[in-house]
Amino acid sequence: MTAASLVLCSPLCFLIVKLKHSAAKPLKSSVCDFYCVEDLAEAKRVLLRDIDNIRLEINLPHIPARREGDNRATRIVDDILVILSCLDENLKLDCLPKYVSDNPDTMPSVPLYEGDLTVLMKAIEKMESRMDEFRSQLTAIASEVQVLSTAKPPEDSSDVRANKDVGILIPTEVTAGSSSWSDTAGHSYAD
Repeated sequence: MTAASLVLCSPLCFLIVKLKHSAAKPLKSSVCDFYCVEDLAEAKRVLLRDIDNIRLEINLPHIPARREGDNRATRIVDDILVILSCLDENLKLDCLPKYVSDNPDTMPSVPLYEGDLTVLMKAIEKMESRMDEFRSQLTAIASEVQVLSTAKPPEDSSDVRANKDVGILIPTEVTAGSSSWSDTAGHSYAD
């Protein structure tokens, strides 16, 4: 088959694209819920016809051309998945024509199932534990800042100095009747 060979079949387009990236059970469930039995039966006929046209040199398992009775859609999808899996195992999926869809609305979306959400739940749990760590660290920092902001500078000290970049007045000498102050630039002031 040439690369330009295109076949319009939405169910096969969806199944072949999603087969490599999704688990079989949710994929089968999505297809059976979305497509009617007639669409699935036609997709199976198209697939079997295209395989006959290619003349592959592999032995496919026996797949009945028609399915009747209860759970017909499920059994048809099982047949299609068996064929596609066999072709994939023998590296012959690329020999099939390119199945396309004329409208994205004619293909289902695969819902997230509980198993798929496990990865997301673990990531959220990690973020929550990190946020708890940050919260406790922030609480400790806030309480230290609170303690430092309410603490009074020692009144009897004659050598209390502040950071020179702050630019505040600090006491350098305190006596009973007078006090002298200096700013952080080194200028002295007396009362």
